[in-house]
Amino acid sequence: MPISTNRIIKLSFRTSGGKAAGITLSNPKQGLTKEVVQDVMNTILAKNAFITASGELVGIKDIKITDTVTEDLYDPLEP
Repeated sequence: MPISTNRIIKLSFRTSGGKAAGITLSNPKQGLTKEVVQDVMNTILAKNAFITASGELVGIKDIKITDTVTEDLYDPLEP
């Protein structure tokens, strides 16, 4: 029974239209700190790197790193 792990980081921003927009990246490096990620997000904001359907990114809303472990309990037989 194979076990797989997955790690993602989700960068959430506020938009000029009052909504949220996110960027999700797989396999962020270990040991990231809040300060390092905030610096990257502030660079994205300063360079106006993305425009969304609800406007420009204008602020940081949230940062989350999620780890998941999946255990595959059943592999169907191939025909």
